[in-house]
Amino acid sequence: MEMYKLLELIRLILEGIESYILHYITSYSRCRLILEGIERVIYT
Repeated sequence: MEMYKLLELIRLILEGIESYILHYITSYSRCRLILEGIERVIYT
């Protein structure tokens, strides 16, 4: 029973880390797209 609780806790932690990483990646790519758009406007 304790092993099951431990595995559940690990799974929750991993899901939290995964969602945090995905959020970071999407916000990073969004910022990069905005910066590329600004550069395109400046240089054209």
